[in-house]
Amino acid sequence: MNQKTRIKEKRTIYTGEPVDAQLVSFKKEEVSEIPLGTHNVSCMPNPFKDETIITFHLDKLQSLWVEILNINGAKIKTLMEGIMPGGIYKTTWYGDDEKGKKVNKGVYFYKIKTGNGTVVSDKIILIK
Repeated sequence: MNQKTRIKEKRTIYTGEPVDAQLVSFKKEEVSEIPLGTHNVSCMPNPFKDETIITFHLDKLQSLWVEILNINGAKIKTLMEGIMPGGIYKTTWYGDDEKGKKVNKGVYFYKIKTGNGTVVSDKIILIK
C-alpha cells in the first residue's frame, strides 16, 4: 500500500527503502490490505524506577485507549482515552494507580487499543 495515497499498489520492493513495514505475498496478482492502527510503539526506559514513556504512532483519527494492567489483567490506570487524530503520541506512566498511589514493584503491561480493533501490548517492569 502506498503510505502517502493509501492506495493498494503492486510494485517492486527495494532493499534499504525507508519504510516501517512491507506486506509481501508470493501469490500471483495478490494485493493485501495493511490494517490501520498503531505502530512504532516503544516503552522506555524499561525496566524503570520513577517513570516510563510510552510512544506510538496512530495512523488516522480514531478512538484510542492506553491502559496499564497488572499481571492478572486488571486495569491499574488509564493513561489516555478519547478520539485522537493521527500522529505521534507520548504518554508517561509514573508507576501509580488511578488515585495517584504508587504501585508495588513488579511486572505490569501497557495496552494500546484503537477503535478499529488494533491492540498492542507489552510488559513493563517497575523496580524500586
